Amino acid sequence: MTSVEIGGTNRVAVSGSRVYAVGSALHIIDVSNPASPVALGSVNTPGGYGLATSESYVYAGGLHVVDVSNPVSPIVLGSANTRAVFDAAISGSYVVVAHSNDLTILEPQCSIPTDVQLSYLRVFSQPQGVVLEWATALGTELSGFHVFRSLQSDRDYRRITTQPVLPPSPYHFLDSNLHAGLVYYYRLEGRDRSGGLQVFGPVSVRFEGGIGKQLVLGQAFPNPVLEGSSTIPFTMGTSGNVRIRVLDFAGKEVRHLMDEIVDPGEHSVTWDGTNERGERVPAGIYLYQVRSRSIEATRKLIRLR
Repeated sequence: MTSVEIGGTNRVAVSGSRVYAVGSALHIIDVSNPASPVALGSVNTPGGYGLATSESYVYAGGLHVVDVSNPVSPIVLGSANTRAVFDAAISGSYVVVAHSNDLTILEPQCSIPTDVQLSYLRVFSQPQGVVLEWATALGTELSGFHVFRSLQSDRDYRRITTQPVLPPSPYHFLDSNLHAGLVYYYRLEGRDRSGGLQVFGPVSVRFEGGIGKQLVLGQAFPNPVLEGSSTIPFTMGTSGNVRIRVLDFAGKEVRHLMDEIVDPGEHSVTWDGTNERGERVPAGIYLYQVRSRSIEATRKLIRLR
């Protein structure tokens, strides 16, 4: 018997090689290798225990529409204003929501902001602070975004932008007023040109420290990657030798990418999805590992094919 720790859950659903579990949050688990299930990502979905899947969307909690096309960073696209939800199901072109004594029938698309979606929203720690990166999809821009931050995933968000982050996409924002060792949660609030608001997130990251830190390993992008290369960013606080490797999920080396002395500052390498023999690796979960002196950092990277 194998298991993966994700906290309390009330409903589960299976779609392909993924398991979706919901309690106060929606958790996404990769079970392509049943002997070693992997928790890919999660997002807060309070208000109930609804759970229904439909292609790239999951209807979860009470009731939130979640884009799971990037399972490492699921995004809440919108929410339906309903009472406490005990369960949910897809019926044709509708979502059926069960309450304590009755049902509500919703059109699935009514909760999804079809004018603007995010193609990605990611956050990572650097010596200078926390960096947020995001991009809009469907070729439509919002008039601007404000960034909100909290020390808790579901409440107490405060706006930290004095002016909106303006188009064009992609967008970048650096949050530098932070304390090392704390986990921060971020949301985006975008205003469309008619005055309506859309909220994206939350995403979270632990701020690792300031400029003096020797090594900060960023999130590879794109991740997951459908085909082609992924860029692996890292930041050095001091000059030193850096060794970067790609490993399979069992820890066996797949590709050696770098072993050289680099200067302080931001750097990156790319991995094209091949092993040392130049053969394309199969789809799955991989690890990229960076070592500098006595410091080692490892993150996950998912290749879809």
